[in-house]
Amino acid sequence: MYRHHIAPARAFTQLSHDIIRHPRLSSVAVRLLTWQLSLPQGAREPLSRTAERANIGACAFTHDALRRGCGPAFGARLLRRPVDDPVPGAFPPSRRHGRMPAVAARDTSDEAYVVGLCDQVLGETALTQHRFDWLLGDPGAEGRRVRLPVDAYWPGHQLVVEYRELQHDRPVPHFDKPDRITVSGVHRGEQRALYDARRESEIPAHGLRLVVVRPADLDADGRGRLRRNEESDLAALRKILARASDEDRVLDTFRTWLLAEGWTPVEPEDRWTDLEAVRDGERLICEAKGRTSEKGIDADIAYGQLLRRMTSQDARTRYALVVPTSSLKAVERVPGHVRRLLHIDVYLVTDDDAVRRLPT
Repeated sequence: MYRHHIAPARAFTQLSHDIIRHPRLSSVAVRLLTWQLSLPQGAREPLSRTAERANIGACAFTHDALRRGCGPAFGARLLRRPVDDPVPGAFPPSRRHGRMPAVAARDTSDEAYVVGLCDQVLGETALTQHRFDWLLGDPGAEGRRVRLPVDAYWPGHQLVVEYRELQHDRPVPHFDKPDRITVSGVHRGEQRALYDARRESEIPAHGLRLVVVRPADLDADGRGRLRRNEESDLAALRKILARASDEDRVLDTFRTWLLAEGWTPVEPEDRWTDLEAVRDGERLICEAKGRTSEKGIDADIAYGQLLRRMTSQDARTRYALVVPTSSLKAVERVPGHVRRLLHIDVYLVTDDDAVRRLPT
């Protein structure tokens, strides 16, 4: 008769007594860590995904599993991992309380993945979960209105991106909480729809561009989980974030280039200015044009618009005419020495979205 002293890995999971008997771990945390240990060697599944597969509810996961002992250092000791290779999906404890913040799971979410790819496309790091003073929820019992967050905001591009998972477009009882009424007088699912509509009306009304990304726009499975095919998803996001007109393309490309060169876009002093940016005491006032059948007329208009912006005598203020390469001959009709006297620089945006400055 044979007896297994070491359980075969194909059918059993070896559990440390440190996990089963540890006084700081709730039954939910033990269950979660047991599932993690049962994963194939080298698997990198976030704790939130494991909790879902183990039928651990969101509240139990956040309160019991994250807040009661599954931080990286603690999880590393229990799972015999190096400290610098923490439990997948686990997050550092709050500095103040030594506990796991409820929003920590967002760091490895599909939303965070999409925002990170948008950062690459735009050349700017987003302000995540940003709140505007003018985007407010419904008043509570005491009349207080909470500022609603947006998933990501890029100030330099004046752009807001909302990543809307399946629960934004279809009923999902786990997220909708149909038996729980919110301050809006409806359950969570209906409130979500109300607040999404409010974002769609208020954000453009305040001069910002809103782009909504859904799992179906990227490489996702039937449950709306992203497969995280970075190459494919980047290509899709470039198309989604692209502007409708060529002038918008030229302006967005030039704005991204300015950010890479250390410039900071600011609110224009003249509301008709396309783009204004500052760097180390310098100020750049820009006028952009896209592809057009009337290249000469558009170039002349752009020069005239820049002349009207020349209200400052500060020598550190310069002016930029930004055009596609197809308008090169038209903008060169104003000689280089004249452009130098007027502090006007011409920038060309190529068809493959590169930027180069025209020598004077």
